[in-house]
Amino acid sequence: MRLISAFLGNSTSLADAAVPKNRLDRIGQAAHRRLADSIEESFQHACLLGDLETAADLIGVLEEQRDRWVAAHGSERRSSHPHLARMKEELMRRRRVRLSGQSDDRYLEGQGPTGEADQR
Repeated sequence: MRLISAFLGNSTSLADAAVPKNRLDRIGQAAHRRLADSIEESFQHACLLGDLETAADLIGVLEEQRDRWVAAHGSERRSSHPHLARMKEELMRRRRVRLSGQSDDRYLEGQGPTGEADQR
């Protein structure tokens, strides 16, 4: 393969390409979604380790993220987090199991922490 290069002097400057606002908005939405996915994954990991305090903190982070979204965008789009209610239910269930001293045998049946079938 041939290497092609050009010499640019110090006076040469390249103009920044203008990125349309709607494209920047789509990129921001994708980054927001990936962050929420990472937080959900961390929540599940904390639940599996039995660290329910961290799991509760992660739910709080998602709620704050949702509240900021609503404040910035109003009722422009769907403002609820689709898994937030299930995550809260899972945390409450795990707290009840811990207080009762019972074992959680759902994992023996192949279900994950949110009650869905394990994908592994």
